[in-house]
Amino acid sequence: MKRINKSFSEIPEVCPHCYFGRIKPGKRSFSARTDGKPVMVPDFPAWICDVCGFTIYDPTSLLNLQRLLTNPSKPRFNRPTPKNTETLSANSQPQTDQPA
Repeated sequence: MKRINKSFSEIPEVCPHCYFGRIKPGKRSFSARTDGKPVMVPDFPAWICDVCGFTIYDPTSLLNLQRLLTNPSKPRFNRPTPKNTETLSANSQPQTDQPA
């Protein structure tokens, strides 16, 4: 909760671009390049001027996105590698409980 209040204090009330509009919370598409690869995030939290459309991306959300991109999480499950199974010949039948 403290982080949210901190990010509110960093966002100006009046647009720093046109000096006329008000900055209000909203969502915008975010695009960037990381290691030469494009990153697109739809509906990214942002602060948008109601007059000129100037966008300030939410600092807390940017920090969280940066953490995700720079420190990818380890896989949750350690999947065992499949063992080499004997190949069935064309004439062999699968084993069942039913009599042949």
